[in-house]
Order: sequence, then structure tokens, then C-alpha cells
Amino acid sequence: MTRYWRIAHGADTIESGFCMFVDYISTRWDGFPMQRGCEEAILRDWCRERYGREVGYVQGVAPCFNWLIMRSTKEEFQKATPVMWGEAPAGVPSKIRLSIGNHGKVEIL
Repeated sequence: MTRYWRIAHGADTIESGFCMFVDYISTRWDGFPMQRGCEEAILRDWCRERYGREVGYVQGVAPCFNWLIMRSTKEEFQKATPVMWGEAPAGVPSKIRLSIGNHGKVEIL
């Protein structure tokens, strides 16, 4: 079974503190079914490696999320809508497919 996630990342630490970009992730669990409860924690570890610390600081003082994990849907993954700043997209979202749970490995498919 595949699960879908939306990762908002790249906090605007100059002005708003909101995340400027978004990536769409699909995860395929390739471990033992009874251990799937660790799926989001494994994804969180992967995000730390990819996006850095979870907390950033606006103007160096006000804490804000540097990245956030949210559940998503297959439809949102397929559409992959970017974060909009006014009328313009903040960037092109990535669509990443991951295999997780197999002997501690996280592999980009």
C-alpha cells in the first residue's frame, strides 16, 4: 500500500516564517507489515537529512517550522501544486517516490 505526503519546506526566515516550497512524496512500505507504525518517523528522519533542522528562526529570533510533514492523497501527488506567493509559484514542486522499511534503508525509486 502506498501512502502520500506533502512536505512544506524552506521557511521564509526574513519575513513571514511560512514555508516557501513543497515536495510531494509517495512511500511504499517494504518492511514487515507490523512495523509500519514507524513509517512517518522514518520519513521524518529522511526529511532531516534532506531539509535540515525542523525549526528555523525568523530574523534569527522567532521560531518557525523549517519543514512540515502532512498527509496527502494520490490526486494531490499527481497534481503537485506549488506554493503560491501572490500570483507566482514559489518554485517547482518535486515528486519523490520512496521505498522505506526494508532493513533500515530509504531508497528513492
